[in-house]
Amino acid sequence: ARIGVADKNTNPIKWTGSIGLGGRGLFPSRDNDTFGVGWFYNSIQQTDFTGLVGIDSRSQGLEAYYDLAITPAANLTFDLQVIGGAFPNADTAVVLGARLNLAF
Repeated sequence: ARIGVADKNTNPIKWTGSIGLGGRGLFPSRDNDTFGVGWFYNSIQQTDFTGLVGIDSRSQGLEAYYDLAITPAANLTFDLQVIGGAFPNADTAVVLGARLNLAF
């Protein structure tokens, strides 16, 4: 977990925080698999600029992944991101991903 606070005269972010949890071997027969989940939150200052472009006072999101160890040299990772926009009229973004990593 982490938290950060910024000077209002130099940064549009008032404060930000995030927390995550990860691990290995979620299932008994899958000792080399890894997983993780994390969440973030940004508190945004309302300034002339943020008001002009219509930025909301906050943004937040969540990410979760699961990495399958296929062999010692091959991993297949699935990822889900849910991102709440900083613009009030924007929909929440949901992004699904997959990645195959081969190590030589």
